[in-house]
Amino acid sequence: MINDQRTEMIAGLRALADFMEARPAIPVLADLTVYTFATRAADEVMKAEIDDYAAQFEAPITFERGHYATSRTFGPVEWRAVAICSTAAAYRTQS
Repeated sequence: MINDQRTEMIAGLRALADFMEARPAIPVLADLTVYTFATRAADEVMKAEIDDYAAQFEAPITFERGHYATSRTFGPVEWRAVAICSTAAAYRTQS
């Protein structure tokens, strides 16, 4: 199942790129961020999932306002993996 999802996602991204390339009149954004979120679990479990992404992305980890994250950029496109930790709720109540 995971390989099918992966294959479908990659095919969908390529189809989107082909679609946009074939239609130059369609406006595009200056940049784009694609988010993937850690599976909801205890903070340490979610952080471990993001650590795994960081290793695969060969990218650093950031931890701001309760969001434990890593990302990789491809030109103006960023793929960002995020864990929303229990401490994030404290920042929402401060706003």
